[in-house]
Amino acid sequence: MDFDGPIRFDQQAATETRHRFLDALLAHGTSVDVAEDAALVLYELLQNGVEHGAPRPDGSLGVCWELVGDLVHLAVTDGGRPRGGAEPWRSRRLRPADPMADRGRGLHIVEGLSRTWTVETTAAGTTVRAAVRIGPVSPAGG
Repeated sequence: MDFDGPIRFDQQAATETRHRFLDALLAHGTSVDVAEDAALVLYELLQNGVEHGAPRPDGSLGVCWELVGDLVHLAVTDGGRPRGGAEPWRSRRLRPADPMADRGRGLHIVEGLSRTWTVETTAAGTTVRAAVRIGPVSPAGG
């Protein structure tokens, strides 16, 4: 179920990774609703990495998920660093969501569906982590 590795730094890879993660959760026995919420959190982290970050030196985006008890820990690492002052999301300052806007709700979704989430920016890049409760699971295939 766990995964730790690079993916291509593009939209298509983010979408493919979301589906791979969702499939892994469902195969693990996670309920569909809970698995879809967790996959949405991962997808928002991937999207932010591709849209607001930069590729790591090898041209990739780092992705990790690990099941620990009833939580799945997610991490997405890009090669981006703040230019000048830190962007608001890098310090977890969420802008108010505009209900009429087509965009701008991603981190509000992460905030609402995650038990916790953090942002860490170093000289090597930015890692956003989230922990999502997936609860008790049914036996795989059952």
